Formats: sequence, C-alpha cells, structure tokens
Amino acid sequence: MIDCWRTWVRLPPPPPIMNIELDISQIISRLDRIVLEQNQLKTLIKDLVEQNNRNEIVERSIRGTTFLRLKDVKTKTGLSSSTIYLRIGDGTFPRQKELGGRSVRWLESDIDQWINTRG
Repeated sequence: MIDCWRTWVRLPPPPPIMNIELDISQIISRLDRIVLEQNQLKTLIKDLVEQNNRNEIVERSIRGTTFLRLKDVKTKTGLSSSTIYLRIGDGTFPRQKELGGRSVRWLESDIDQWINTRG
C-alpha cells in the first residue's frame, strides 16, 4: 500500500539530461576578452587618477589667480578676437594659458599689465 499514491497522481516526466559540449577554444576566447577588458579598465582608471592628480596640481597652483575667457578679454581690452590672435602671433599681446583639452584662459594680471603698458 505504500506505493499506491503513484497510481492516482500523475507526475511530470523527469527533465531530459542535457549534454553540454564545452568548446575549449570558445571558453579561452571569452576569458581572453575578459582579461583584455580588465586591462583596459585598469589603464582607464590609472589615466583618470593621473589626470585627477594633474588637475589638483593645477588647481593648487592657480588658487587666487583670476582667469579670463576670450569674451572677457575682448570686453576688457576692446579688441576683436582676430586682433587679439594677430597680436599674440606678433608677440605684442599676452599669450593664453592652456588649462587642458580645448580650454584656454588669459591671466587677468597679464591683461591688466598689457593695458597699463599701453596707457
């Protein structure tokens, strides 16, 4: 009588046993890609840390210094952009400072000194 419940309860058939074929070359290829991505991430993190360190050095060296955008330099001097760049090329106007990437600014003290020497 112990096995009689099997006669009234229908159990689903057991799942088939799956045959998994492992392709070693695919596994190695994926592992190589993972290692490559990890190395790329390490390089990216290292570059970001170096960039942050450079930014901190620049920030420490420029505290208390006022930088002017081209728009501000034009307003302060009354010169157009093309005249400013022509005079920079001639060496008769202060050069802009590169802050990184495509960002440049002029030191306000340089512009003030240039204005004072003209007047």
